[in-house]
Amino acid sequence: MKNILITGSTRGLGLNHVYYLANQGFSIALVDLSDTACNVYGEVSSLKELLDSLNSSGSDNKFYKCDLTDFSATEKIFKKIFKDFGEIHGCVFNAGGDVAGYSKKADGKKPKNNNLDISIKDNKIIMDRNYLTCFNSVKAVVPLLKKQKFGSIVTTSSMNANQGIDSEISYSIAKTAVAQLTRATAVSLRDFNINVNSIAPGGTLTGRFLATIKDRSKKDREKIFSKSDSRLLKPATLDDISGVVSFLLSPQAAYVSGQVIRIDGGQSPFPI
Repeated sequence: MKNILITGSTRGLGLNHVYYLANQGFSIALVDLSDTACNVYGEVSSLKELLDSLNSSGSDNKFYKCDLTDFSATEKIFKKIFKDFGEIHGCVFNAGGDVAGYSKKADGKKPKNNNLDISIKDNKIIMDRNYLTCFNSVKAVVPLLKKQKFGSIVTTSSMNANQGIDSEISYSIAKTAVAQLTRATAVSLRDFNINVNSIAPGGTLTGRFLATIKDRSKKDREKIFSKSDSRLLKPATLDDISGVVSFLLSPQAAYVSGQVIRIDGGQSPFPI
């Protein structure tokens, strides 16, 4: 049985990655900031319920609490995960989010000023949550994967990293940094049989996305709830994104590295 490490794993995209990969027979090391974040948007009632559900199929899944903005804590918990699981075949670095949120649940609304007028405090929180967590995760896991001489890393960038957007400035900059971190790391790990890629989703129907719809413009809401028959004119489902992650962790993607793959239905010129 193969083992996968997933950060930001108890809700939203990360939670769906967990379910999607567990259904394919993987055992999952779930890493998250909080053991109560899973119920913020009603996706899971409790961490116990989540783990019981995953482990009922016979796979071995464990939860690890960690603040990934703290490198020492990240390094320590990753070493424990590798010790507990023996080896890790793939890492999905998903922790992040486009809301500042000051609690350990990382909930809350998007910043009122989401351009250059964003507060210094909100800018730091969003940059740390999206870039620093990924940098620390990559930095901590690379020595462990090098010892194995195999493995895959999938980071989480965003459609926002591919174009100029007049809002979500801190989030967009952080996700652009994630994309470049991915490319640079991929080059440095070729000798070790480790491929490194990133996904760049567009609007996706996560719990947080749905919870913040009311804060969006009427025009945005009309796009999100489009009645068009075209699948490409609607937000991504969670499985649309997890399916690509699954591919990047599979043997079929063994020769794919250094890529930032857009999963946006071609919406980049007209973002949802």
